[in-house]
Amino acid sequence: MKTIIETERLLLRPFTTDDAEAYFPLCVIPEVIRYVGNKPMASVEEVRASLLEGPVTDYKKYGFGRFAVVWKESGQLIGFSGLKYMPPFAEVELGYRLLPEFWGKGLAQEAGKASIKFGKESLNLTKLIALVHPENEGSANVARKLGFEVEKQVRMELVPGVDMNMFARDL
Repeated sequence: MKTIIETERLLLRPFTTDDAEAYFPLCVIPEVIRYVGNKPMASVEEVRASLLEGPVTDYKKYGFGRFAVVWKESGQLIGFSGLKYMPPFAEVELGYRLLPEFWGKGLAQEAGKASIKFGKESLNLTKLIALVHPENEGSANVARKLGFEVEKQVRMELVPGVDMNMFARDL
């Protein structure tokens, strides 16, 4: 998968295992992982394995996956945005995660818009979901700004005992 998407301030590109060191902070900072159900990763090697098992495998299996989000100004990897097939729901999810210093700047929305456009134009998708922890108002606000509305609550193994809000939107 060689897709590169450019927005005003960002580049969205496929992850490689070489991104593990730059991606590591997004897997350990408590504020970043608070609502996603992941435990902090212990090492860069664990992150490398996660990238290989996650987006890198998804690119081969489904033809798409989460993109690395790169701040154009510096070339720094600042998060992810993009699409992921969710087998438990037979749906494609839009997800996003950024380093805290990049919150509140409209970047999740900017990356999300580009990911939605990619899903519609390149993958011919007709619907997307976004799974949001009920206490994660920041993520819920991004989903709403991107045109998603709460469709229902769902349980996920990753976040035991919590009914996640499943937002949805037609494309």
